[in-house]
Amino acid sequence: MATPMDTSRRVLSPELASDLRRVRLATGLGLRAAGRLIGTDHAYLRALEAGRRCPSQAMAEAIVAAGYVGADLADRLRAAALPDVGRSSRWAHTTKRGDLEL
Repeated sequence: MATPMDTSRRVLSPELASDLRRVRLATGLGLRAAGRLIGTDHAYLRALEAGRRCPSQAMAEAIVAAGYVGADLADRLRAAALPDVGRSSRWAHTTKRGDLEL
């Protein structure tokens, strides 16, 4: 028997998603450049900024480490992030260029 699709995926609030986009644009970073800086795909970043996804704790830390979000936005992003428990996260073990460490 097929299980019903989980439609309860958490997403960022519209305000937080909009603020992420606003600060990225204010720094002059395009989606692809910001994605490379963070170590993720630009499409994922676009989904975050549109409020269609919610980052894991490791991804939130990668965004904060990229250096273009301020302290208040960093705190709000960390508070909204999903726990990494039981997840394998490539962002938890990345170098500053986003390449996996082997």
